Amino acid sequence: MTRETELRKPRARSLPELDLEQEVDLADVKRRILARWWLPLAGLLLGLAIGYVLGTGSGNTYRAEAIVYLGLPIPPGGGPPIQGLANNPGTVARILRSEAALKEAARASGLRVAKLRGRVSTQTIASGQGARAAAPALFVDVEVKGDAARRIEVAANALARHLARRVSAPYVETRIEQLENRAASQAADLKAIEAQIVTLTAAVRGARRLPPIERIDLVSLLSNSQQRRGDIVDEQAATQQSLVFARTTERATIVEPAVAVETTARSVRNSMLVAGILGLLLGGLAALLWDRFAPRAAGLRGN
Repeated sequence: MTRETELRKPRARSLPELDLEQEVDLADVKRRILARWWLPLAGLLLGLAIGYVLGTGSGNTYRAEAIVYLGLPIPPGGGPPIQGLANNPGTVARILRSEAALKEAARASGLRVAKLRGRVSTQTIASGQGARAAAPALFVDVEVKGDAARRIEVAANALARHLARRVSAPYVETRIEQLENRAASQAADLKAIEAQIVTLTAAVRGARRLPPIERIDLVSLLSNSQQRRGDIVDEQAATQQSLVFARTTERATIVEPAVAVETTARSVRNSMLVAGILGLLLGGLAALLWDRFAPRAAGLRGN
C-alpha cells in the first residue's frame, strides 16, 4: 500500500479556534439583542402585566377543616378495642367520598355534588410516636375546598357528622341506648324505693301502739328499703360512668367544627415573576430572529 492510498486522518481543530468561534457567536447574539433591545423589554413588561392580571383575577379559594374523633369501641367485658370501620383509614376516606356523603353535604350546604366531588380530602392524625405510632389513628381531618366560604364550612361539618354516624353505628349506638334504658330504669326504681321509705318511716313513727313484733317488722322493712336505695344509687353511678365513657370515648364525635379560612389561589408575586421571565425570554428570542423574519414580513406586506 502506497503512501497516497493511505487514509489520512482529519486535522484536529485547535482549542483556540473553537474558543474564537464561541466568542464570535456570543458576540453576535449580544449584538442582535442590543440592536433590538426594546423587544426583550416589551416582553418583560407584557409578561409582568399578564402575570399581575392572572394573579389578581384568579380569585380566592377557601378551605374548611373539621377534626373528627373516630372513637374507640370496647367489648362489654372489657379488653382490647374492637376492630371496626374507624380502624381503617382507607374505609374512612371512601365513606367521605361516597355519593351518599356528598349528597348529604350538598343538601346541607346548597352546593352541587359536582362542586364537592374531587374537593374533599382526608388526613389521619398519628396517635403517637415510635411504637405507639403503629396504633390505629383516632383522629382524622376532613377538609373541603371551594370558592364559597359559608357553604364549604357547612359542607365540611355535614361530612364530619356523616362520618361520625357511620363509624359509630351500630355497636356503639346500641350500647349507648342500652345504658340509657338502664339508667332510666334505675331512676324509676330509685324514685319508687324513696316513696316506699317515706311511707315506712311514717308508719314506724306511728307504730307506738302496735305490738312489738309488728314494730320490728316495720323497722326491718325500712332498713331493707334504705339498703336497697343505697344499692340502686351505686348501680346508678356505675351506669352513668359507663354511659359517659361510651359517649365520650367509644362514640365518634366532632372535636373541632369546620371554619372556613381564605387561601389565595395563585400568588401575584409568583405569577408576575414567572410571566416576566417568560416574556423576557420570548422578547430575546424575537430579537435574535428579527433579521431573519422581518425582511420576509416586509416583502409580504409589499406584495
